[in-house]
Amino acid sequence: MAGRTLIAALILAAFSCLGLAQTPNPEPKYAEPPVPIITFDFVLEGGTPPHYAIAVQTHGKASYRADEVPAADKAPLQPYFYLFLITEPTRLRIFELTRALNYFQGDFEYHGGRIANMGIKTLTFKEGSRESHTSFNYTTNPRLQELTVIFQNMSNTLEYGRRLEYLHRFDKLGLEAELKSMEEAAKSKQLGELQVIAPMLQRLLDDSGVINVTRRRAEHLLQMIKSDPAARAAAPE
Repeated sequence: MAGRTLIAALILAAFSCLGLAQTPNPEPKYAEPPVPIITFDFVLEGGTPPHYAIAVQTHGKASYRADEVPAADKAPLQPYFYLFLITEPTRLRIFELTRALNYFQGDFEYHGGRIANMGIKTLTFKEGSRESHTSFNYTTNPRLQELTVIFQNMSNTLEYGRRLEYLHRFDKLGLEAELKSMEEAAKSKQLGELQVIAPMLQRLLDDSGVINVTRRRAEHLLQMIKSDPAARAAAPE
């Protein structure tokens, strides 16, 4: 609970800073209404990453935070934090599913028998002082399954982007295998919001120090983004 509260506070602070940077207003005459936020928090020891959280505002701004599972016997590693914009169809679907799930009020855990640990997933809806959430390891609820896949696919994309950034700096020869894996993940519909990492893919395409086969894979993924009007609209400039 404490960890989830800290993550929510950090995400809200990040959104607040972003909003202030875009629309400075030191003396607002009216208090702005609270913005609904949906957060997906995932914990699985041994996972890659073992812990992450994605928060989405009602107008499409989103944040991603990934870090180690907190442990009493070691200092936490520096978290990875990223702000981005999701596509309009994804935003609408997330909030549509949330309403259909009664804003996560209820027990959605599967109680039909013993299930392996698939990671603890916590979905939270917050709007001002109103807050509701549910946690589960496995569920048979189709709406909750769909919502989980949406967020997990977002994480997959962002983690690919993070690894590509590292490989671009320290191991350019490793980029080709990573991009090939990414293409396969895209074909099997295991990626979501691919436009988020379009700038990283463009840097690879523009880098003459990257081998041609790698640049062609980056170009192919960029073409996938450009062929989707919603993705083009949400892609960072």
